[in-house]
Amino acid sequence: MWRSKPNRANKRRAAKGFTLIEVLVSIAIFASLSVAAYQVVSQVQRSNELSQERTQRLNELQRAMVMMDNDFRQMALRQTRTNGEDPAGQLIFW
Repeated sequence: MWRSKPNRANKRRAAKGFTLIEVLVSIAIFASLSVAAYQVVSQVQRSNELSQERTQRLNELQRAMVMMDNDFRQMALRQTRTNGEDPAGQLIFW
């Protein structure tokens, strides 16, 4: 039987693996995807912190409004006497 000599083209076809250019291109693509993902995660984290801060401020305002509402509900116009004078209608806070 007759065998042909393996030439360079046959060796290239038989070789398996990636070239240096292919590896560098894939690393560059992965690096740019990683940077983009980091920026997205960083922005989400900043938005979350801002949202928590605003929620805390809103809760404080709501608490203050409830306290003011309770104070206003407890005000009443009462007849009071000061040093034996005629009764005067004044707001009394409980």
